[in-house]
Amino acid sequence: MPACKTPRFFRGVFVFVLGCLVAGVVAAASHPSCSLASLPGHRQQERVAVAKVTDGDTLVLVDGRKVRLIGINAPELNPGGRPQPHARGASNLVRQLVADKPVTLVAGAESRDRHGRTLAHLFTATGLSLEAELLRAGLAWHVTVPPNLALADCLAAAEEHARGRGLGVWRQPATAVEDVATGGFQRLRGKVTRVSFGRSWYLSLDGRVAAVVAAKNQRHFSRAELQRLVGRTVEIQGWVYPSRSKKYEPWRVQLTTPHMLRERP
Repeated sequence: MPACKTPRFFRGVFVFVLGCLVAGVVAAASHPSCSLASLPGHRQQERVAVAKVTDGDTLVLVDGRKVRLIGINAPELNPGGRPQPHARGASNLVRQLVADKPVTLVAGAESRDRHGRTLAHLFTATGLSLEAELLRAGLAWHVTVPPNLALADCLAAAEEHARGRGLGVWRQPATAVEDVATGGFQRLRGKVTRVSFGRSWYLSLDGRVAAVVAAKNQRHFSRAELQRLVGRTVEIQGWVYPSRSKKYEPWRVQLTTPHMLRERP
């Protein structure tokens, strides 16, 4: 593991912490921005017990509530079918973290999803973020769904830790956009051939996939930065779905924040 050199004093504590994160020395789960204290004070904390781990990002509490962890998407176990790579590792890690121990639940700013599940952050008795631990192990991908962005920067750093080391899901390369043949969560790679700004903003990747920034999410992006990407190779991750129009790219992915987009060599 690379060493983290202490910077000159005048650069301040912030630069020191950031440098340590890049070097992988400071664990994202213990970084202040990943702690309970970093969440808005008005959010209610609950001590709860887990009855069942459904998969790496979904749990059932003893009171019957289903919880979907905020900020991550873990590989699917696909009951009755073939599990995705690392799906068992993700669910096993969650079981280890919550086994026979109470956990702290903090519901998101948006506390329910369309399936009626509770959207929440979970912390172990020792203060570890379940989401950050999964990301640091390479057993989940970071996803952002506004308004639940309280830990987005921290979770992005945790994902970067695993990506930089090729852990877990990062052992597999991104799918080239020309090879997209089905929907669902995917990590894609392609060249930005066109950017257009209208009610929604569109980044065309090799004419095959349109990365869409809806109006409600545009405040998180810079038009100039998106325009700068024309001609450059990027990776995006998110849920792929077919386009309704045959005039444009056959596939689309919603970009909710810049965390879902990376420039690549």
